[in-house]
Amino acid sequence: AREKVKFYKSGNIAYLYLDEELTRAIQSIRDLNTRTDLEARLKMLVAGLREIEGVEVSAMIGHREGTKDQMYVSLRSSKMNIRNFAQTYGGGGHDKAAGFTISEGKKAEYTIGNILKDLQKEVDKYKKSTKRKQ
Repeated sequence: AREKVKFYKSGNIAYLYLDEELTRAIQSIRDLNTRTDLEARLKMLVAGLREIEGVEVSAMIGHREGTKDQMYVSLRSSKMNIRNFAQTYGGGGHDKAAGFTISEGKKAEYTIGNILKDLQKEVDKYKKSTKRKQ
């Protein structure tokens, strides 16, 4: 899964997109305990991405099991409040760990691109606000 990790534009956002291949692999694991363990490991991987120098937000993006048009986004940050961003997409969570689900008939890449673009704007605002405080 590490080779599937990508960095958006300036490198402030690291994300793992669970494409159809990875989603099928997760779904094909029949033992629920093993499957839960795999999903937990992926979440730990994504949480660890936020520790990379320069990364403000890490994300895991995937399709809801059994659907083609419903996606989930799980966000983590060490410094930045990401709950407000998740709420703009109808989600919620904690200040440093939040997420949301979206349903769109558009291609996944287009939807992911929009989410990352909007998230980058939030990261840029956060970085500007922390520079002013220094």
